[in-house]
Amino acid sequence: MENRNWVLLSSIDAISYHPDYQAIIALGLSVVPLILEDLQRNGPGHWFRALHQITGEDIAVGADNMVGATEKVIDWGRKNNYIQ
Repeated sequence: MENRNWVLLSSIDAISYHPDYQAIIALGLSVVPLILEDLQRNGPGHWFRALHQITGEDIAVGADNMVGATEKVIDWGRKNNYIQ
């Protein structure tokens, strides 16, 4: 991965289509625990689209805000044995 500047991008579209972000998605289900651990450790982030693309589920749907979405995603990860 030649350029790690995607973490400085502010647009979710710019982040989502960045080659590094797409490379993470391409790793598939094996990265779900790592994404969930990052959300647990760092709070809301730009991982919801990646999780949707990897799992085929819109896990955060219905959440009122980013914190609520993060909580829904973490609960989903626990229920599906991706994290404890």
